[in-house]
Amino acid sequence: MSSFEVEFLLDLLKIYSPTGNETALAELLASKMRDLGFQVHIDAVGNVIGEIKGDGPRVLLCGHMDTVPGSIPVRVERDEIWGRGAVDAKGPLATLVLAAKRYSSLGTKGLNLIVAGVVEEEGSSKGMYHLIDTIDEPDIAIFGEPSGVSCLALGYKGSISFKLTVETEQGHSASPWLFKNSIEEAWSLWEELKKNLNAYSREDSKFYSLTYCLTSINGGEGTVFTPAKCTLKFNVRLPPALRCRDVIELIKGVTQQFAVNRSVKVEVEWGECVEAYVTSRSSTIARAFSRAVLEELKVKPGFVLKTGTSDINVAAIKWRKVEMAAYGPGDSSLDHTPWERINIDEYLSSIVILAKTLWWIERLKK
Repeated sequence: MSSFEVEFLLDLLKIYSPTGNETALAELLASKMRDLGFQVHIDAVGNVIGEIKGDGPRVLLCGHMDTVPGSIPVRVERDEIWGRGAVDAKGPLATLVLAAKRYSSLGTKGLNLIVAGVVEEEGSSKGMYHLIDTIDEPDIAIFGEPSGVSCLALGYKGSISFKLTVETEQGHSASPWLFKNSIEEAWSLWEELKKNLNAYSREDSKFYSLTYCLTSINGGEGTVFTPAKCTLKFNVRLPPALRCRDVIELIKGVTQQFAVNRSVKVEVEWGECVEAYVTSRSSTIARAFSRAVLEELKVKPGFVLKTGTSDINVAAIKWRKVEMAAYGPGDSSLDHTPWERINIDEYLSSIVILAKTLWWIERLKK
């Protein structure tokens, strides 16, 4: 196992597929999966769905085809494959496809495998929302994300983004003492919000802490006016102990009280929220992965909790009883960078590890 798997990934990387432009890659992936023996179709939103039918539990292997914008010359350099998506997440996607094929080549019929390449994970998650509404609920789902060859990601934080608009009376900049400044008021509101959000911080764990990031501040109407309108945008990442509604109520409560105390107008808006997800180390998928790593790599398996968000969070909206985790080769610190690359040996080993994990899932679910 070497050249075929490398060429498989290189072919995926050579097709530039930023979010919203996955059609060409979907057609290539579907063709390659048919050649490997999958029953394949492309669904209404552009997801590639391949199946290897079996008699046992349904296992979904789900990766995403889109990448962030920015081209990286595709090449093999020493022992690494370079290209946009090598880590996030065409390397993991190729691993899912080839591991499913490797598992099926063992001649077993124990698992009913569904391998999906979905669209717009880096954007709206349109592909995942459509998938959970159109396929039968699996028993286990493994998502293709970079975790490292010997590590399994058991959890992802939730996410919600807010927009706050602070409005004050407009005045002349020559007399600033007569009017409230919306930019200064917005900053004071942000400081008040941070104090309240920090109450949900834990020094021992970023995953189990509520974290936040101010992503945009925009205000002012020119040099002759005191600023009368300022907009803040920020993102909040939720730990498992907090629900979306808890954070929304917290933000609304702080802003409403601030508006009353400061005699300013504040409008609060928020986008779609996904909850945090975490599964146990005693789950079937974690136990199967542990055995696979011990047998194939002779090392202790690792388990990680991610502070980001993935399509797992979207799937968890509907699939409340499904065991889910994420796995794939690659160093996630290279995500979205100009240095995105993946070690060939790690990529090849991940295919073996995941195929063996599927083998163990079959046996543990009997």
